[in-house]
Amino acid sequence: METDRENPEEIVHQQQYKIAGDIIHFDLLIVRFPKEMVADGKERALYLWRRIYGENQQPNQAFDISQEGEFPARYKDLFAKLKLTEQKTLWRAIWSLSNNPKALSDYSIQAIYGNVVYKQLKPGLIYIFKIDTSGNVFPETIPDL
Repeated sequence: METDRENPEEIVHQQQYKIAGDIIHFDLLIVRFPKEMVADGKERALYLWRRIYGENQQPNQAFDISQEGEFPARYKDLFAKLKLTEQKTLWRAIWSLSNNPKALSDYSIQAIYGNVVYKQLKPGLIYIFKIDTSGNVFPETIPDL
């Protein structure tokens, strides 16, 4: 389940997966901005959930979370501020941008890179992922309410 970035109570994307094993890997793409852009906490890094897989699976056997070329629903307000051509360019060419320092600079992006976060999951607990302003992603465990 993915929630709106301004309203954590609003679900913007939800899927279910049956994953073998206790340790689950969450693969995501991070778009990181310079420290001066995120220093006040109002803006932060962007992330795109790519795929999910268990400890007994190879990454190429993972389940897709998002569709390639589509921007995440949680950023609809942010993308509404961009011209349509800019919206399409950013997500469709994300890997090309990651290897082009000039383009990164033009978009005021510090870096684009992949990251895999994994955790041993237990029944009866709820897991949430937080991302800090710099793009560090970390899971938190909360008891089932």
